[in-house]
Amino acid sequence: MMMRYALILCLMLCAVPPCSIAAGMSEDDAKASFLVALLGYVEWDNRPQASPSTLCLAAGNEVRESLLVVIESRRLGKKVAVRQLDTSRDVDGCDAVFIDARQAKGGGVVLKKAMERHLLTIGMGDQFIAQGGLVAIAFPGGRLSLSLNIKAAAAHGIKFSSRLISLARQVY
Repeated sequence: MMMRYALILCLMLCAVPPCSIAAGMSEDDAKASFLVALLGYVEWDNRPQASPSTLCLAAGNEVRESLLVVIESRRLGKKVAVRQLDTSRDVDGCDAVFIDARQAKGGGVVLKKAMERHLLTIGMGDQFIAQGGLVAIAFPGGRLSLSLNIKAAAAHGIKFSSRLISLARQVY
């Protein structure tokens, strides 16, 4: 459990990425910790800041299980609901969608539907930004690498905090 907090602390305190994944922490745990922390660094124009966030997943069950553990252990003041997507039509009601095409089928369709609804889209690998995603994460050599597409985010009514932008390896 302390390892999960290590990544969150790394995200909050690191001046320059990439940050290392804590020893013994799985990549799924690191993804979950990052996703929960990320929601605190994002503002949506079309919804109140204090309203609960719904994070939808087009990813493996391991990420979902790790997310549930992180959310429960942090006893978040800002409530976060997690929902596994079954089909691309399921993005209704989501505020953010995490897509890991390596673990889930139809990631491109989910991304397209999420983009049409102006949702925060988070995905794996640098190519995710080129496909129109807003936040791309990767773990080269066990280190978190973050890329942000702030121009596309602004067009969707989504703002990233300056702190998050300062952590990004690449900003588009």
